[in-house]
Amino acid sequence: MRVGGEHLTALHYAQTSNVGYFSPDMVQNMQGGWTTDVDRKAMSLSLDFSLGAGHAKEHGANSFGPWGLSMGAQSYVTWTVHEGREVRASYEFYYDQSNPAVESSSPAAWHMSVLTLSLRWAKQ
Repeated sequence: MRVGGEHLTALHYAQTSNVGYFSPDMVQNMQGGWTTDVDRKAMSLSLDFSLGAGHAKEHGANSFGPWGLSMGAQSYVTWTVHEGREVRASYEFYYDQSNPAVESSSPAAWHMSVLTLSLRWAKQ
């Protein structure tokens, strides 16, 4: 188990875009978290949790928007059914309240969930 993993990140887009993704001038994030891995014979489990805050500044703006909560959770499990055969599953969740400092931005947070399931079947 590991607690911590604090980090600061900054993201910069040289120019704005209107092709369907958020491209602010600058985004700053602070985040810390907890992670653990458990391996038992045929099962492997990984859990990751993070919590932090971030804010963004739109192109041409003089200041950053308000700080907003950001968090994430990821889990991965692998079950070895037989040699060469595995079932793998993962779940990821992300939540972010940071918004650019412009009037047109929505005050609502965005969130995303991703669920995957796969089967590995290898010939001996």
